[in-house]
Parts: sequence; C-alpha cells; structure tokens
Amino acid sequence: MTRQLRLLATALMFLTRLPVARLAYPDAQSLGHSARYFPIVGLTVGAIGAGIFALGALYLTPFLAAMLTVLGLVVVTGAFHEDGLADTADGLGGGLTIERKLEIMKDSRIGSYGAIALVISLLLRVGALVPLDAYQAFVALVVAHTLARTSSLWLMLFLPYVRSGSNKPMADAMSWREGAIGTGFALAICAALAFSPGTIIAFLAAVFTTLLVGWYFKSQLGGITGDTLGAGNQAVEVVVLLVFAVSQSRL
Repeated sequence: MTRQLRLLATALMFLTRLPVARLAYPDAQSLGHSARYFPIVGLTVGAIGAGIFALGALYLTPFLAAMLTVLGLVVVTGAFHEDGLADTADGLGGGLTIERKLEIMKDSRIGSYGAIALVISLLLRVGALVPLDAYQAFVALVVAHTLARTSSLWLMLFLPYVRSGSNKPMADAMSWREGAIGTGFALAICAALAFSPGTIIAFLAAVFTTLLVGWYFKSQLGGITGDTLGAGNQAVEVVVLLVFAVSQSRL
C-alpha cells in the first residue's frame, strides 16, 4: 500500500469509527501529515449520511429519515465532534479564566452548557435535512462534512495549540503544505457540486464561520484545543446545512 493511501487510512482512523486502524500509521507525525485528507474523510462521511438518508426516505417520513441520518453519522464518527462541542461549551460557558476554562474542558462529565449545545446542534442538523430530497441531501451532506473537516485544517494552521495532549503533536506537525493540499481537495469537491444551489454560498459561509469561531477561541483561550476543533467542526456543519435548507426552500 502506498504512503498516501496509508495517510488517508490514518485520517479515517482518527476522525471516524471505520475499521481501518490496521492500515493506518500509529505515530503523531504521520497523523499531522494525514490532515491533508480530512476533506476526503468529510466526503466519505457525507456520502454515508446521504446513503442513510436516501434509504430512510424510501420508507419513513422526512423527519424520521433526517433523524436516522444524524444518528447514523454520530455512530460512524463515534460522536467525536459532538464530544468536543459539549466540552467546549461547558468550558467557555462555565469558566472565568483561561486556566479554569481548560480545566472544565478536561472534565469528562457533561454540564448544562454542553447539554444545551448538543441538543441545539442535533435539532438544527435534523431540521435542515427535513426539507431536502435525497439528491439535495447528498449534496448538502457531502459539502457540509467536507467543509467541516477542512475547518480543522484552517484552525490548526492559523492558531496555536494551547494545551499539551494527544492532539498537540498532530497540530505541531501541520504545515502550509498539508493545509494547501487539503484546501485543494475541498475546493475540488465543492467545484464538482457547484451547479447545485447553495454550494458557493456554503463555501463562503464555512470560511466566515471558521474565521468567527477562530477569533472567539483565540479571545477566550488564546488558541485552540482538540475540543475546540470539534466545536468548530460542528459549527461549520450546521451553518452549511442551514444554507442548503434555505436555498432549497427558495427554489
């Protein structure tokens, strides 16, 4: 197997529960280099979600199909990003100093801020999928998950990692080369789907959302952590899905 395929497997192992661990590299340095394939992981996850939605739409109401899709994607990703969202919401909502915020974020227990953030995120994702048909959901899910993973690249490139831990070596190994390649993948995926209403706006919305959450994390923590990368991922995914929901409702 070529090095690039193993790097792709490494990215899949890190961001999903897909059974590719035996094909992946075990070291943090390779994990950093695998970040170039984060958008491809997003494409894969989005396509899986679209398949679940299409199957559910054949037999269920739109609401239940959307619920099943979001549930399926939580299982595929192991609630990886949802966990980061909850921890970030608890830390930023409950702490007054940077040290206290980081301390709360390390606590595995979920608090009120985290619970509220999770409920809102899940409801918005389900609600955004309900008005879409199977083809529209395919485009929306692929673009949303691709750009959500790409946002992690951008945040790691431009913001310092403020806490030691398992993700710090990956963030330190990130380079402009990995960021450029990953962004190129994201642009190619969006360009292939640019004929669908909302794709271009969704890309711009993802960039703006990443800038906004990045500014917020910098102002609150001085940089990013693994949890904030998950929270940023969730924010971009929700915003992009909402863009497609709005664009389809106006057709």
